[in-house]
Amino acid sequence: MGKINLSGISKSFKAPVLRDISACFPEGIHLISGTNGCGKTTLLRIISGRLLPDTGTVSCSPEKVSALFTKQPFYPQLPLNFNIEFFISLRGIKLSKESLLNFAKIASLDEVELPKRAENVSQGNLIKAGLCKMYMEDSPVFLIDECLSSIDSESFEKNMGYLSMQASKKVILIVSHQKERFINFTNFFWEIREGQLLKK
Repeated sequence: MGKINLSGISKSFKAPVLRDISACFPEGIHLISGTNGCGKTTLLRIISGRLLPDTGTVSCSPEKVSALFTKQPFYPQLPLNFNIEFFISLRGIKLSKESLLNFAKIASLDEVELPKRAENVSQGNLIKAGLCKMYMEDSPVFLIDECLSSIDSESFEKNMGYLSMQASKKVILIVSHQKERFINFTNFFWEIREGQLLKK
């Protein structure tokens, strides 16, 4: 992948949220912080292709992005394993049950959760299932919006360890208010302030 380039990204919802943002994200782990409502999630949604900017361009195509937002797309009445297999199949990926169990272990998702219907699974385990799905997609770009704050400390450390191993070949953008929790894992720090993306 190499890097993501943003050029002149602006977005308004009645009032301006993002103002003429241009930035380059090389391979590595990037932490984006900022106050509530400053545009962090909006920026990730634009990079993922889920939301169009009012102006500006993103250099990577949505097909190269795997995104994890706080609300998972899983069908509530279907088992987690079916959900994961279904969503990765939309990208033309078919992996064995053994691979699913391996990635679930990496994401700290206990295999006893996989046969459960998504509606009967805790928010923390839904996040882990989303991480499992993202790891199986293995896209050049990972986007993670606040989700890692919802999992326990041991699972957080394990997932950040895996993401750190992937950082030399992927662009990984993480949004979180808990900057101090990510210090040991992060290569680049950014902050959105008054619509601008500032490198720290």
